[in-house]
Amino acid sequence: MLNSVRRQSAQGMTQATRIQHYEVLEVLSQQPLETIYLVNDSQASHRSRCVVYAFVCPRASLIKHFEAAARDLRQLGQHARIPQVLAFWHEAGKFYVVREWVEGHRLSEEITPNKRLSESYVIKLLQDTLESLVAIHKHRYAHQNLQPNSLIRQTSTGRLFLTDFGAIRRLSASKMSPNGQLTSPIVAGNPDYVAPEQRYGEGQLASDLYSLGLIAIAALTGRSPGNLPRDPVTAQVRWRDNVTASQSLMTFLDRLLQPQPRDRFPSAKAAWESLGVMHTKLRVANDSKMATVPVAPGLQRKAVSHLSSRLTQSPTHSIAIPPRYLRRLFVGSLLGLLTLGIGVKSFQWGSYQIFLLQQKAQDWRPSLPSFSFPSVSLPWGQEGYPEASAKDLTNLLEDGSIQLQPTAAQAFWQMASAAKADGVRLYPLSGYLSHQALKQRSSDAAWLRASDYPTGYAVDIADLDAAESTDRQPTFEQTQAFNWLQQNAASYGFELSFPEGSADYEPWHWRYVGDEESEQLFKAK
Repeated sequence: MLNSVRRQSAQGMTQATRIQHYEVLEVLSQQPLETIYLVNDSQASHRSRCVVYAFVCPRASLIKHFEAAARDLRQLGQHARIPQVLAFWHEAGKFYVVREWVEGHRLSEEITPNKRLSESYVIKLLQDTLESLVAIHKHRYAHQNLQPNSLIRQTSTGRLFLTDFGAIRRLSASKMSPNGQLTSPIVAGNPDYVAPEQRYGEGQLASDLYSLGLIAIAALTGRSPGNLPRDPVTAQVRWRDNVTASQSLMTFLDRLLQPQPRDRFPSAKAAWESLGVMHTKLRVANDSKMATVPVAPGLQRKAVSHLSSRLTQSPTHSIAIPPRYLRRLFVGSLLGLLTLGIGVKSFQWGSYQIFLLQQKAQDWRPSLPSFSFPSVSLPWGQEGYPEASAKDLTNLLEDGSIQLQPTAAQAFWQMASAAKADGVRLYPLSGYLSHQALKQRSSDAAWLRASDYPTGYAVDIADLDAAESTDRQPTFEQTQAFNWLQQNAASYGFELSFPEGSADYEPWHWRYVGDEESEQLFKAK
């Protein structure tokens, strides 16, 4: 919704309350060359609400250009995070485009003046937007109007949708030159967010990267990019003094904000890949506090607490060691360290073996879902969800004891990092499990069909600061981790596999649905 624009009711409008078979519900935005309506499609049975854009089309010679732009948008709408074009036509000096309605709010409601957002928020914003830019740039199509107001966060899923493309908007003010070239006196985007070359009518794919960089620094600084100083010689935006962020993120944003397009990333895909590498390094450096062997979290907490207290203790006096004993002390220290190392490794190995014995000795069935499904044939047969290939998985923990799909693993670490910033420590208990591994735990065919562990998108989550008795138990919903997940997990692409209200409610069992492949996989079932 364009919440920043004053709305009008259909009854109070001077415009027609009906556009063909679309009943006008609200005017979302009204400008000299464009009006946007929220409408109800009287001929639709399942998706009645949609948005109608009415562009001024002053010359018949522009109709074919509007139609070409609408066809391009229809093709781009095949991407999961770009609203679909449902119809378009020309009538009475206006060109109408009907687009899918996304229930949610504009990002301009999140990125507001004097509000500084976290680094993890900005990284997630960059990744989600770059994913959409990769899709449209693949078709050699530039957005040309990238700003917080052209990004919609869907209420039900927390996903960002890219909308309000600039090219079609410029057509209303365009003129045809004698040699058949279109010229437009207006810049499609918000002046505070356009790239330098766009101001001179030379927008290109790299211009979207520049605009995205400005959105990111607006979120980090809490200031509109138009209010930030610029270098009088290079035109570089001076923003670093206004934020506290990691050096790698600031370097990444500096490259997006290079005044010359050739100095930015060569493509949105290159920027997206670079951001993934950068985030992985940040995660390893700052957030990878998980165990390297799957031992009990409670033992880890005690060990960390004990080590921290020992490290913070300071000696009350110093002891002078006679020189003749230094050599003996040195040799003894080496032997002690060697013995300690062997002891630690033995303890870890023993803990790991005990863990494995416990897993073999107990049946997981009571702590995993129990379902009652109607006897219908599933699209993938008796094996349940399709099993992910080992080559498609990545390690969630460094020791490889938990694996997920790469997109799910990356999203989990982003979510864990954001939770940590809010004082909540998420802990993964399990991830991918093969059909064979599941069969070793249960022979219940219905349960095997319902389990989403083989997909590599499911993960069991615990609260590292809660009692171990809440792990994989209904009492997990009483932890801070669960409360945080309820409020924020959707923003990182996660949903409960078996939500509250179902017979098999599991508050600890989440799955990733944040990309097109995972979304389609779980939607199919």
